[in-house]
Amino acid sequence: MRASGHILLTIRICREDDGYSAVCEELGVSTCGDSLDGLMVELRDMVTQHLNSLERNGVRASFFQKHGIRVIKRTPSASPRSVQLPVRPGEMVTRMMETLPA
Repeated sequence: MRASGHILLTIRICREDDGYSAVCEELGVSTCGDSLDGLMVELRDMVTQHLNSLERNGVRASFFQKHGIRVIKRTPSASPRSVQLPVRPGEMVTRMMETLPA
């Protein structure tokens, strides 16, 4: 698959009573899971489905502009620069890099 670019997404994960919940802030997709590994697999699938839907419907560019999602055209480096993200008590924050097809 040839890439047209990459996007960097913010993922917030919270511990729930019997598992975890996660939300991708930029896309507004969320899910719950029993384990962190399962949660991240499910969230990545949902992010992919959402991005594919935006592309299929021809609204990806306008959605990205409306939500401040910046497409990175260069190949991402092995060690991305550090960023400061606010973290509330009881939550974890991570970043997810997604490749956009050409």
